[in-house]
Amino acid sequence: MVQTNIANIAGECTEWRKQLRQLRDKLNLCKEQLLEIVTETHSRESLAQVEHYHNQFHIQLINVHDVKHSIKQHEQRMQFEKEQKGKIAIESLALHDELFKQYQQLEETLQQLLHDFGRFLRRKK
Repeated sequence: MVQTNIANIAGECTEWRKQLRQLRDKLNLCKEQLLEIVTETHSRESLAQVEHYHNQFHIQLINVHDVKHSIKQHEQRMQFEKEQKGKIAIESLALHDELFKQYQQLEETLQQLLHDFGRFLRRKK
């Protein structure tokens, strides 16, 4: 077991969840924009792109939920370890690092999706 500052780890987890909530809100806004576009779109190519973005937003919203949930469970587990044993297990710290990698990868994927969707919107205007 490793003695570590649970407050720092909890702060990181809280920040990750905050960022994911903001990205979730952006995805939901994009879904609303997509609904506006679909009423004005008639070409087969544009409708295929609308369907693609609709599917991606749905998938990524699920991913955001799953990662946020994993982070919350991880934070609770580490708090429990700290309260019960006075220390956080090395395995929990390794999981913390793994969750950070998942968070970073998801954030990168979402930023790319939002960027691509922004380009799509600009072409539609």
